Amino acid sequence: MDSQSPSAVANSALFSEAGVYTFAMATPTPARLPRMTPEQYLKFQAESETKYQYHEGLVVETLDMAGASSNHVLLNANVTASLVNQLRGRACRADSADLKIWTHRRRRYLYPDQSVICGKPSAPPEAGAHAADNPKVIFEVLSPSSVSVDRGAKSTLYKHLEQLEEYVVLEQVEPSVDVHRRQGNGT
Repeated sequence: MDSQSPSAVANSALFSEAGVYTFAMATPTPARLPRMTPEQYLKFQAESETKYQYHEGLVVETLDMAGASSNHVLLNANVTASLVNQLRGRACRADSADLKIWTHRRRRYLYPDQSVICGKPSAPPEAGAHAADNPKVIFEVLSPSSVSVDRGAKSTLYKHLEQLEEYVVLEQVEPSVDVHRRQGNGT
């Protein structure tokens, strides 16, 4: 993507007033939740007030979705505002952490902090409008408890998304952004 990519524009406004905030890592839910199919998970998630991610049959509670610090909220608002302004007039949209991303190869539903989807969102029919598998850009915010997952497992999962062009990792403590771009050979 060129210098006008969504991540480049968002980067300019990310840390203007962001400061330090906390971002809790996802942890497994109590053992009482059985393994589920993707369809069962989607029904369960639709009826739950708590956000859960889906990992090949395991349901994982995402603790970072509620009670975010004011700085976290501000940082995400700055990213969203930058993306909305940059994407105006394009066939792309900015989505918040409320939209699940489906990874076909590993059968997982994940909640990134932000994503950009161009064109019509696509996902398994049973997911309806609650998920997509075709983001062009994904944003994740690091914290001490999530750095290994965001830079490791999630990064690997996101690389398998065919439409993904950029994976943007935001540092929470220092004003630093790492942009990982898909190369011409698909890597």
